Amino acid sequence: MEIFNSPAPYGEMKFRNDREVRLLSYPTSNLVSPEDGVVIEPLKPFCDNSIQIRHFVNEQYITSVFCGVEQQFVSHGDKIRKNQIIGKFGDDGISYHIINGDGKKIGVEKYFRPPVASKEYDKETVKKKETEKIEKEKEENKKKGKEKNKKRNNTGESGAENVFLDMLLLPFSAVSAGTKKVKHTFTDDDKKENKKLQESINRIKKLL
Repeated sequence: MEIFNSPAPYGEMKFRNDREVRLLSYPTSNLVSPEDGVVIEPLKPFCDNSIQIRHFVNEQYITSVFCGVEQQFVSHGDKIRKNQIIGKFGDDGISYHIINGDGKKIGVEKYFRPPVASKEYDKETVKKKETEKIEKEKEENKKKGKEKNKKRNNTGESGAENVFLDMLLLPFSAVSAGTKKVKHTFTDDDKKENKKLQESINRIKKLL
């Protein structure tokens, strides 16, 4: 299979469908022939401001058709070489397709080495993939949020409730022992304070 060169060496090719490409480049940039051929001028052109170049490829004739070429440097009967400048881009893009000997459009992609052209007609598929990606990220963020809240509840933002729950789960003997220990400690301290207070009162009495 003969491989064509991009007609827009300083731009890009975007597929409108599998049989038509939109050539995009900056104004006044070069438009070149994708393959050797001869310029022809049909009696009934496909479009306005067109250039048609007939190629002999894989033992058959096919024709490159360019539509919307504002500046043209070739004319009927000119022999064209691959990558030869045939025109210039204007403000708008240029439409490109290939026709067979019967004048019918044929698939363009097989004549160009990927990724020379990007598939504009696949934008719905791309949009679908992007939507699925966003939904997946939302689900992951939602899951992370739930895990974060669960962890927060387990560590206990409400300390009193968790302490109370822990007390309920403790064996009664442990709670009782803890309570007695606290009570016993409090009684000793109380006695010491009372003793100190009594000594102070006695000293005051002696002074009187």
